[in-house]
Amino acid sequence: MLKDLSDTGGNYLAKRRQQKMMNADRNLIHFVPIKAAAGYLAGYADSEFIDELNTFTLPMLAGGNYRAFEIIGDSMLPTPSGSIIVGEK
Repeated sequence: MLKDLSDTGGNYLAKRRQQKMMNADRNLIHFVPIKAAAGYLAGYADSEFIDELNTFTLPMLAGGNYRAFEIIGDSMLPTPSGSIIVGEK
């Protein structure tokens, strides 16, 4: 027995796109580059400061409020210098 899926295909794709957009907002990661790291302590609560940071997403993260930082030197051994760490606010 065959089932006609032509009517449900459009609805599924629309729901999937909407869900993807909603999830992207929830697990958006703000990257604090080395240049901005010094001002981060003063500006982390300032929405304008945060909005100016570059952002990215990682699909395996659940909804949350994340920040990413680059490791400099041996401050987080054994994590090598130049690594990017992601933490939840």
